[in-house]
Amino acid sequence: MKRQMWALGLAALIMSCTPQQQQSNAIQPTLTPSICGGNTSCKIGDRSYAARAPDGWNGTDPLPVLIHFHGWGRQGRHPTRSKRVFGATNETGVLLLAPDGIDKSWAFWHWEDRDVRFTEAVLADAQRRWPIDRSRVYLSGYSFGSLMALAVACDSGDQYTAVLGIGGLIDYASPSRCDTGPVSIRNVHGLRDNVIDLPTRDDPDPALGMLPWVEIGGCDPAKRTATQVATVAPIHEYTEHRWTNCGNGKEVQIDIHSRGHFIPKGWVKRQLEDLLSRG
Repeated sequence: MKRQMWALGLAALIMSCTPQQQQSNAIQPTLTPSICGGNTSCKIGDRSYAARAPDGWNGTDPLPVLIHFHGWGRQGRHPTRSKRVFGATNETGVLLLAPDGIDKSWAFWHWEDRDVRFTEAVLADAQRRWPIDRSRVYLSGYSFGSLMALAVACDSGDQYTAVLGIGGLIDYASPSRCDTGPVSIRNVHGLRDNVIDLPTRDDPDPALGMLPWVEIGGCDPAKRTATQVATVAPIHEYTEHRWTNCGNGKEVQIDIHSRGHFIPKGWVKRQLEDLLSRG
């Protein structure tokens, strides 16, 4: 009898709801509550990635994303603790995803696609955990990770908004080897980098290392602007070389400074602020 009375009461409650209320009650959250992020890695099979949402995020607004590839010999936890990487995403309201490379490295020579496919899996997994703004997904990487970011862009650049390379530049790219090419590419490199040389094709103009990407983007190599940019220590300033008249409607840019192999303070934040301001 008690069960019958409970069932009748529940039925009456459901019938008393308006159609709009019944529809609302039927809607279930599409996101899986995330049990990773911060100090806890996110697992995808036998692989993993680190993630860190910006402080103060309200938990519901869609988040722009920066997928950052760590340097050789490191793991994803390093950029999530870096003031120059997470500091930039935190201050600009961007979700940071940092994949872990197998043996602390990346496979992309000869366009191996193991880690390219893993990058896609990371983004798909994160989309189930956080509300992601797919119109603003950026790739980034430091040193060997910068080369990885460019390889992903060559394979599936149409899925990403821009590439931010730091201290690593592939000089053997060509349109025939880039199916989609990066939708937009920005790189920063030091003239005294003794870890990954700045490719210049034996020309004194350091910006010529970007010519393969200028070609891929359908830009006019002769139409380039060079602007002196003052920034914070330890670089003090760099020269921003930019091609904006590209056939794909995007931009190619390289910032040259006079120092070595490191992530320039404030550079990632400056690029994200500019990209986010464009919508």
